[in-house]
Amino acid sequence: MIAIIFAGGLLGCGSSNSQFVGKWVGKRTLAQQPENPALAAALAHVELHMTRDGEFLIKEAGVPKMGRFRVEKGMVILRIETYMGKPIEALGSSAVEMNQPIRLSIQSDGSATLDDPTGFDPAPLKLRRTSETPEIRKR
Repeated sequence: MIAIIFAGGLLGCGSSNSQFVGKWVGKRTLAQQPENPALAAALAHVELHMTRDGEFLIKEAGVPKMGRFRVEKGMVILRIETYMGKPIEALGSSAVEMNQPIRLSIQSDGSATLDDPTGFDPAPLKLRRTSETPEIRKR
């Protein structure tokens, strides 16, 4: 799995990367609630899985996106490489242009703020780590 290597990194020398690895979960506030409660729950649910080897899987509104992450300037930077199992480049030039880095800021209370400017919902989202073991299959 992914090991995030710090060179004096996010929390200083000797810091453990264990605070990033695992399963993170959040719930978006939907502008319009579907009549079907199960659909509403699925659309609002966000999961982020980060592995020790620098890979991630994020599911927003049931849509899987995978890629790699790194730590830079005090935050985790996630770059999507595949969308619903297809390389971003295979989805056309618009998809490539819209593929902006996702930023994850770890908060002092142990939560994280996810900022995806071109995602399903560009509003920042609070995530909580629910497991130190990510649920992700290798590509």
